[in-house]
Amino acid sequence: MASKLTRFYLVDDDELFHLIHNRFIRQYLPDAEIVSFVDPREALQVIGEKAEDPQPTVLLLDVNMPYLSGWEWLAAFSPKAGPACTVRIYILSSSDSPQDRDRLRDYPFARGYLVKPLSKDALERISTL
Repeated sequence: MASKLTRFYLVDDDELFHLIHNRFIRQYLPDAEIVSFVDPREALQVIGEKAEDPQPTVLLLDVNMPYLSGWEWLAAFSPKAGPACTVRIYILSSSDSPQDRDRLRDYPFARGYLVKPLSKDALERISTL
């Protein structure tokens, strides 16, 4: 799988998610930089500071987390998601709820909604520029 993508942010309170998806991404994109966050508040601060970084970046964001849900995270990130933002955001959730998918429309800067676990096809779609 060829890609120009070099950085992934994984934001999920489940450490097993990080282990599984780190290994999965490395299998297909061995040179990718993967930055994991268990605390969404820390992720919001760090990613917010790098929102305009020119390095191609994908953020995989869980919906159900303590401290900040994925929806609260998106609302807080919204001011940083202007035209200069280079972070491509995808919800990656275990929920396949139509209501959750519909709710993503409230955040037009988010690119899509994926269901866990990440598949090879989904990784190919999100990692090409």
